[in-house]
Amino acid sequence: MRHFLFATFLVVLLALPASSSAQNRVALLTDINGTVEVARAGSQSFAPAEWGTQLFEGDRIRTAENARTALLFANGNMLSLEGNASMTVSASSIASPALSGPVRELDGELLAVASDVMLHRAGEGEIAVLGGLRNAPSSEALQAAYPVNTLIPNAVPTFSWTAVDGFDLYTIKVQSAGTTIWSGATDASELQYPATAPALVSGVSYYWQVEAEDMLDVVSSPLYSFEVADDETAASVEANRARIQSMFHGQTESSEFWYVLGTYYAGQDLLGDAVIAFNRIATQHPQSASVHRILGRLYSQTGQKDAAIQALQKAVSLSQKD
Repeated sequence: MRHFLFATFLVVLLALPASSSAQNRVALLTDINGTVEVARAGSQSFAPAEWGTQLFEGDRIRTAENARTALLFANGNMLSLEGNASMTVSASSIASPALSGPVRELDGELLAVASDVMLHRAGEGEIAVLGGLRNAPSSEALQAAYPVNTLIPNAVPTFSWTAVDGFDLYTIKVQSAGTTIWSGATDASELQYPATAPALVSGVSYYWQVEAEDMLDVVSSPLYSFEVADDETAASVEANRARIQSMFHGQTESSEFWYVLGTYYAGQDLLGDAVIAFNRIATQHPQSASVHRILGRLYSQTGQKDAAIQALQKAVSLSQKD
């Protein structure tokens, strides 16, 4: 169910405009450092590329001195284009001498999700979703950040939250079937569920909230839910995370790493972890409409309406600048 659910989400999110749907999508830019430009097939005009730019048959791409970009091809090959290089994109261009660096190859379930994320530029889909979120409540003074209405990969989550104002003390309460099974306090903005607390098991819906207090006030966040993955899923997630890290030789700061990991998490219904991954990309590429579009949909799926509105409004604004 989880793979089909996210695949449906991608179909809605990533549907291309009619003028582009007939084109052969060849590659996706999953990392950009420095000045990288693209000229569409048949055009002599180059324009700056952004994270998530789709490349079609006949497009040309070039990099400035000391620049670099990473391309994910439709067949699962991930390659790099270094500085002062140019190439014409085609299905056979994975053998281009302009490409450099190690060849990484996605296969199986990694490719099944990641290769589908071909990001469109039109803002109509975001506007439609925004229309459905207009009645969202105003931002709360205290909101949970993780886990929020999601499946989580292990039974010792680190709860995190954001507060509009600073408070002196935060108290976290975890409930099951209307009974508080654990509570903890901290002056920080996160707290890990301790191994000494009652074990969290798969197949059970848990609810949690955080309460903040200072000398003058006490406020509580909304109540959020989460479920723990079963042992088989958890083991598979851990193995695939290690596999993805190995693909990048431990270099886990690049947006291409977070893209592969984030799409994998989303395909497993680990939407909270997917949000974290794509937020890492958004931090590196804040002017990319594509990453804000993905975040908006993920936030919407997890019921975080305020965050969804903010992300989708950002995506629409950036798309309209193009």
